[in-house]
Amino acid sequence: MRRNREAFAAAAVCPRVMSGTESPDVSPPVSGIPPSMSVIMSRPAHDPKYAGAEKENAAGVAAAKTVMSVGTYTNGTIPDIAVVGQGAPQLVQLCVRKDDAFNRRICDEAEKTAPKRPALPLMPPLMAM
Repeated sequence: MRRNREAFAAAAVCPRVMSGTESPDVSPPVSGIPPSMSVIMSRPAHDPKYAGAEKENAAGVAAAKTVMSVGTYTNGTIPDIAVVGQGAPQLVQLCVRKDDAFNRRICDEAEKTAPKRPALPLMPPLMAM
């Protein structure tokens, strides 16, 4: 244990977080869509101070011509956000729940809305749901 601590203390650990941010490159395509700026992630709907924020974000995304991630637990429906987003590319983030009917409804809603090249990163259900 002592040797491990000495070896760790001797190592110079330089975090690379935010390194090279002088000229960030956002050109790599996201799901085949070249963004004009960083991808805008949806905010959690469980925080009341963000009520309605998804639709505001969608309008901003459309103006910036970038990609927006729309989460399962948004304050609006996926079709509502798509309409306000004025055709901005959207990726749907599906948080899988234990309720299969809910999961199917969200998947059907996303398919009907037909966002451009949807990506559905699946997450395991939380015990609280």
